[in-house]
This record gives sequence, structure tokens and C-alpha cells, in this order.
Amino acid sequence: MRVLDNIFRRQPVNTKRQVEMDIARGLAVFFMILVHVLGDLSSAAAGDTIFGKVIDFFGSIPAAPVFMFLMGIGFVYSKNQKPIVLFKRGVMIFIGGYVLNLFRGLIPLFIGSKMGYYSINIDGTPWYYYLIEGDILQFAGLAMMFTAFLKKLRVSEFYYPIIALVIAIATPFVAGLNTGVFIIDAFLLTIFGKYGYVFHPFFSWMVYPLMGSFFGWMLMRTENKNKFYLKAACVSVVVAIPGIIYCIMNPGIDIGIVFGDISNYYQHGILSNSLFVPFVVIWLAIWHLTASIIPNFVKNRLFFWSKEVTIIYVVHWLIVGWSEFLFIEELSLGNTIIAMVFITFFTDRITDLYIKIRERLNERNDPVLNPHMN
Repeated sequence: MRVLDNIFRRQPVNTKRQVEMDIARGLAVFFMILVHVLGDLSSAAAGDTIFGKVIDFFGSIPAAPVFMFLMGIGFVYSKNQKPIVLFKRGVMIFIGGYVLNLFRGLIPLFIGSKMGYYSINIDGTPWYYYLIEGDILQFAGLAMMFTAFLKKLRVSEFYYPIIALVIAIATPFVAGLNTGVFIIDAFLLTIFGKYGYVFHPFFSWMVYPLMGSFFGWMLMRTENKNKFYLKAACVSVVVAIPGIIYCIMNPGIDIGIVFGDISNYYQHGILSNSLFVPFVVIWLAIWHLTASIIPNFVKNRLFFWSKEVTIIYVVHWLIVGWSEFLFIEELSLGNTIIAMVFITFFTDRITDLYIKIRERLNERNDPVLNPHMN
């Protein structure tokens, strides 16, 4: 730290809300909605178009890895970092992921099958898979619980990259670990991954919150963000070069982006980590440097989506899930684009309405704001 005193300070000095984080998270929300509409409601022909491939890309690294990296930064910037608070929130979000599975998947699946649209086991997939799917909420809950454990042990964020490296190396060796007992294995798959219905297993994705926390630890200690982001981007390019060279020399390598097997994107290891983490850092650097030229009306929408990301995540999946099972057949490219516009719009409006109703109810129940309460 003494050598780097021209860049960093020993104590946090940059503790305000970071604009580039909100821009990146807001864009990740937007890309997430688009890619889920494409993946769940569109035909294979629509997905194979240039437009479909572009959406595939922006719905990959600039979406989930960005979410999870920023989650790690949030763990550092949070005003309430008590381990017990973080752990309890993690448990609730983890459970909430399965509650969402029930309402976005299992219930509309049962209704659609009873109406004769399809068999209860669509394409041979057992119906209960729509309940035990492991997605971002399950991962986020596990990440919070694990981070709470590290905070309880007083492990400094300075050492998080070492933990991330160990996890990345261990990932392919523990993938698919099971006991033969279905209920236990359904939980183990959310941790170790391997099969298709667990989309963000802990051991494939925890690298991003850990590296995000380390990045946030450094960001809080810099007074010159321009210099920090410039150096961080340069380091990221250097870190990514070996992985890029390896992929070029081994053209059969498939990391599941755009033209690859999508399961490799969800169930990846150290190679993907070594490429995706630098991309996220460079992505944040780009938005830091360009934030001032983005129109205010665009930034305001992105800030709203960034702030209300959890609610938007739930709302958009409810719309997509019920549409997939009850209302929409496989869409053509033109209809896919129309669906993207409508679902993005309604997700935004429903989220805004929900927040206003929640605030109004809170005002009515607040004895300070409503002195007529008994």
C-alpha cells in the first residue's frame, strides 16, 4: 500500500454512490429482459439471426456476470455489513428463488397442462424441475451467506482473489457431486452445478462477487477514479490475454457465448472466469468514462432499474413465465422484437406501480406521517 499511495489511500475516501455502477446494472437489467424473451418465447429461427446472436451476447457477459460482480461491490459499499443481517437476507432471497419458481413456472405449467396445451412433462422434462431450478436468486442468497461467513471470520477483501482462484480451480473437480438422494442432490447442484436446470451454481459464479468485493475495496480507497479505471482496464487486458491466446490456439474450446453450447456459459471454470472478470472491469471503465455524455432521461431510467433490480427481476419472470406456458407460441423475429418492447415496458410500469403502492401503504402505517393512527 505504501508503494501505491499515489493511487490508493489506507482508509475509504470514495464512499458515495458510483454512477457507472448504476449504468452498468441498469443495462444488465435491460439485456436480461431481452435475452429471456429471446430464450423462452422465440423460435429457434429467430435465435439464429444476427439480431438473436447480438442479444445472446449482450445477455451473457454484460448481464449476469455484471450483476454478480456489482453484488460483490455492494457488499463493500453497504452501510449495514453485519454478518447476521447479510446472512438472514441471503436465506430469505435463497428461499424466495424457489417461491418465484413456483409462481413463474410450476403453477402456469400445471394450468397449461390441465388446459390440454401440452403434457405435464414437457419434452420429457419432469414437472418438478420447474420448481427446483437454480437461478440468480438462489445464487445471490448463497453468495450473501458465504460473504457473511467471511465477514464473521474478519477476512479482509484484500484476500478475496485468493479464495476466488481456489474456487475457480476447484469448480470442474466438484461439478456434479452427488449423494444419490434426490432432495439432497437438488441442493448440491445449486452449489456445485453440472446439469442444465441449475443455471448459476455457486462454484461457477462465486468468483464474480469475490472479485467484485476486492474491486470495491480498492475503489473505495482511490481519490482519482480516472487513473484507477485506466490502470484497472490495462491490468484487465493483460489478465485476459493468456485466456484469449489459449482459445485461439484451441478452436474447439467452447465457453458458451453466442455460438457455443449455452450450458458451458452457465457451468464454467477458470478459463471463463479469467475472461469474464476482465471484461466486466473494462465494461465499468467504459461507463465511468462516458457517463457524462449519456442523456439524463436515459440515465434516470437506468438508475431506476438499477435501484429496483430485485423487483424487476421477479416481475419480468412472472410475465415471461406465464406467457411461455399459457399465451405465446414460439415467436418469429418480428414478433420477438415486439414482445421485447412490450415486456420491457410493462415490467417497468408494473414495478413503478408496485413501488408507489408500497410507499403509500407504508405512509398509512407510519404513526409519524399519519398522526391519526391509534
